[in-house]
Amino acid sequence: MPNSTAASSAVRPPRRAGSAGPNAAADPTGARFDPVSGSWLERFIFTRRDWLLAAGVYLTFLLFAASGHLRPNGSFERMVPQDHPYIANFLAHRSDLPGGNSLRIAVAVKGDGTIYNATYLEVLRRINDDVFLLPGVDRAQMKSLWTPSTRWLGVTKTASKAAPSSRTVMTAPKPA
Repeated sequence: MPNSTAASSAVRPPRRAGSAGPNAAADPTGARFDPVSGSWLERFIFTRRDWLLAAGVYLTFLLFAASGHLRPNGSFERMVPQDHPYIANFLAHRSDLPGGNSLRIAVAVKGDGTIYNATYLEVLRRINDDVFLLPGVDRAQMKSLWTPSTRWLGVTKTASKAAPSSRTVMTAPKPA
């Protein structure tokens, strides 16, 4: 009597690349991977998936632990390319060139109002005072209606008059 195993293997068609293999029906979960199917990358990944999963989990925990040491820093000097000749020149002459890192704050009026009322001018004064006292502000370069460096100039037919705007008494116009 001939060997039944040898006879069945001789009749069996050759296995195609990427096929599930002879144990696919016995293993519906797909836990086994046929080590001779697929490309070399597929074989590498699927025959070592437990190790790759463990390495991914380990790397995740490692990066999570390292993330505690990160500190956000929005410094102007760290965001510009330090090696660029223009930036190097600016940083070398920083004291002679103020205003390289300036910030403009605009205060808008809500609704149909104007800027010529006491409420708006009081809000503008409070914002000016708060910004003036922030650390790192170059107070000599700060410009606002409430800083002494801002001046107003009035010219009429007979004369001209100028003064710092912060010393002028600003009042709201009388309603008509």
